[in-house]
Amino acid sequence: MCTIRALLSGRGYEPSPFDIRLAYGHLMRAAARIDLVERANEVVEQLLAQPSSIDDAMRKALRDEVRTVRESNTNSRPETGGASSR
Repeated sequence: MCTIRALLSGRGYEPSPFDIRLAYGHLMRAAARIDLVERANEVVEQLLAQPSSIDDAMRKALRDEVRTVRESNTNSRPETGGASSR
């Protein structure tokens, strides 16, 4: 989470959108290990909602990555209900 905050605020070095995608991936894997994926995503959404002085490319990259991961998770879940579950 600290890395994502730092990247969104433009601190450190000259980060690229790749760096924020990588940081988000690490965050999600760590959050999954301790069953806090939902909470981690809530905090990421809060960070994205805050005003920033950095280039929008970093925010766009993170938003795109969040959307991609959510869509991937939605598509990989088994369907519930319907005739096949009876």
